[in-house]
Amino acid sequence: MANEGSGQIGKVVQIIGPVVDVEFSDNYLPPIYQALRVTSEGFDVETKVDVIAKCSSTLAKAAFVQFRCCRPTVWSAG
Repeated sequence: MANEGSGQIGKVVQIIGPVVDVEFSDNYLPPIYQALRVTSEGFDVETKVDVIAKCSSTLAKAAFVQFRCCRPTVWSAG
């Protein structure tokens, strides 16, 4: 996982529903509402999460905002 602006790299350590725990090294944490790009080696996955909380000096909680592998569902009224 890379922070698009600063080049910092974190590691996804837990996913529960739409919430992702991301661990960073060197006492770096992105600011609240910072968008993070999530990629995976060996899988065709690319999504974005927004930081919603800082849990410790190296752990941030983020929430999914976009997921590329899914097609949007179109609902019609009536």
